[in-house]
Amino acid sequence: MMSAESTRGKRTVVERVFGFLLRLYPRRYRERYAASMEETFALRTSEARRNRGLVARGWVVVREMGGVVATAMRQRMVAAGSRPPGSPRQPASRSTRELFGSLAQEVRHTVRRLMRAPGFTAAIVLTLGLGIGANAAIFSVVHGVVLRPLPYPDPDELVWLHHAAPGIGVNSDLEVTTGIYLAYGEGARSLAAIALFRTNELTLTDGGDPERIAVTRATFTLEDVLRVPPMLGRWIREDDTFADGTGVTVLSHALWQRRYGGDPATLGRGIQINGFPFVVVGVMPRGFAFPDTETLAWIPRVVPATASFGGFSDHSVARLRADATPADAQADLNAVIPRLADRFPGSSAQSVIDDAKLAALVRPLKQHIVGNIEQTLWILLGTVGFVLLIACANVANLLLVRAESRERDIAVRTALGAPRSRIVRLFLVESSVLTAAGALLGLVLTLGGVRALIAFGPANIPRLDEIGVNMTVLGFTGVISVLA
Repeated sequence: MMSAESTRGKRTVVERVFGFLLRLYPRRYRERYAASMEETFALRTSEARRNRGLVARGWVVVREMGGVVATAMRQRMVAAGSRPPGSPRQPASRSTRELFGSLAQEVRHTVRRLMRAPGFTAAIVLTLGLGIGANAAIFSVVHGVVLRPLPYPDPDELVWLHHAAPGIGVNSDLEVTTGIYLAYGEGARSLAAIALFRTNELTLTDGGDPERIAVTRATFTLEDVLRVPPMLGRWIREDDTFADGTGVTVLSHALWQRRYGGDPATLGRGIQINGFPFVVVGVMPRGFAFPDTETLAWIPRVVPATASFGGFSDHSVARLRADATPADAQADLNAVIPRLADRFPGSSAQSVIDDAKLAALVRPLKQHIVGNIEQTLWILLGTVGFVLLIACANVANLLLVRAESRERDIAVRTALGAPRSRIVRLFLVESSVLTAAGALLGLVLTLGGVRALIAFGPANIPRLDEIGVNMTVLGFTGVISVLA
């Protein structure tokens, strides 16, 4: 029999958080009811969003997760007091039962007190929710853009190749020629593989409506550089040279799903790109996006061994050997440049070397993709961190005012013999309940904020499609909630 999860497909982040909270229950209770509770939670949240919108779904999430925590504490208390017939009584069982019972009672009383002061409770929960949600949302951006490695095997070995020509006032971002590509591929010992590519907007026709798509012309070596094989079929080969008048193309997973319905029979299908015939030979896996998410297909960039020096119109990416660094590769490539004039006599190579003072530049691919946005994101994260500190200060002031109003209540508790530890626990439980509610609200705001950012975010943020709320972001949210 298939599980509920397999019938519904991949779980959302909220459903995974709910499943994590179910671990608070005792094992026997969890094994018996967890699957049905997860299925009920998924149905209620999806129904709430479908019928009443995102806000209603957020309220259902907060209510259900809060109920799970409260019920789990009660079940833990019951489980601590139960023992199999005939087994010896454990001395710690009673103390554990009393501890859980006392905490559960404190939580219930705290919730009732807070519900009797809805304005005070709403102000604190909203303040903490906004502070925690803003920090979690910005951290999800920092994690997706800056901290998360590139989605390729051994991403630290990937580098971007470009040039400087100070003789003509160009300090960086001068790209690669076909001749330089061939010379680097043969003479650079620090490179394990090098690829050449360029992207253009071309017209796709296949019997349906014509469509303008971004198509990347890439050399067959791109697979050796990125080390990501197609999900279906094959990648471009060295002998795919348009010799018979027909080219080959590899489709992105998104285009394959959207235009061809994910049909495996798409392999071998004939299409036309800019009026020229192509045959689909492969489909890349989901999430593969090179050089960016706009690219929907790849076709051969043919560079014969007899190619001329050419112009600086192509981009180049390479993979370093395991023992090489970007600095080693840069020195290696600069040693190749003086030999370009001998390899391409009668071309502009000598002028480029002497007059333009051509120099190779090598930097990590991740650094090239992220660019200057990294510093901006760290500053933004620090700024929202101060916002959370201000929110905590405001909440502290509200709690102090409330504590003064409860001075008589605390005096009565002390007169009745309540120890100092019990008084301290009273305030800790209250602050924990408020923070937990604020954290749940912050999580809902984070989910909504990240979705809005992906849908409407500025185009200058790289790796925007890789931003999301994952377990690392949830862990960060938990940490800042505890600190708050």
